[in-house]
Amino acid sequence: MPTPQPGPQKRQLNINTYKFHALADYAPTIPIFGTADSYSIWTGELAHRTVKGLYARTNKSNATKQIANHERRRRHLRRQLDMHASDMESVHPIKGPKKDSRKSGCAELHHIMSESRRYRHDIISFVHLNGQDPAKIGFIFKLKNHLLTRLLGRDFDGDDETYSDAQRASVHIVSNRIYAHKTMRIILHMICDAIKTPLTLERTAMS
Repeated sequence: MPTPQPGPQKRQLNINTYKFHALADYAPTIPIFGTADSYSIWTGELAHRTVKGLYARTNKSNATKQIANHERRRRHLRRQLDMHASDMESVHPIKGPKKDSRKSGCAELHHIMSESRRYRHDIISFVHLNGQDPAKIGFIFKLKNHLLTRLLGRDFDGDDETYSDAQRASVHIVSNRIYAHKTMRIILHMICDAIKTPLTLERTAMS
């Protein structure tokens, strides 16, 4: 009898199995039942671990009701944590990421700013928080005027252009959100000895 070799053993592909026979029927069933990973047994296994963990916290008497109470408390705590995180975003609207991803520099660009939407802020909450701040007085009104000027392709005139309420109402800010970024790179050009030299400045920015 040959001695079995330690380690992984080689296996030849065998297509004479039911799995390969049924493969042709798999694609049509996806729109009906979803992909195979969506009804994996691991979903139930992981849920079972949660139940076993909660069962250990009961006194084993009427465990079903006690597990349901534990789960209700956990759900309530998660909801409170989510609400608290949302409130903290509004209280600290200028907080930005530790490090913004930056595109590679290009001298032809006017500015470079991250496209990340991780640090978002509700514009209504942003304006009403410390609403007496002079920078926030008429903020949405001025913002829509500025956006209209940009969208209509008009030359920047210091935002002195006036628009009607109907025109401002046509500007829709998606989900009423603005996004904070730690830095924005502004590329200026200096003319020195007939050589155009790009000069990069960085400043805190909020889009």
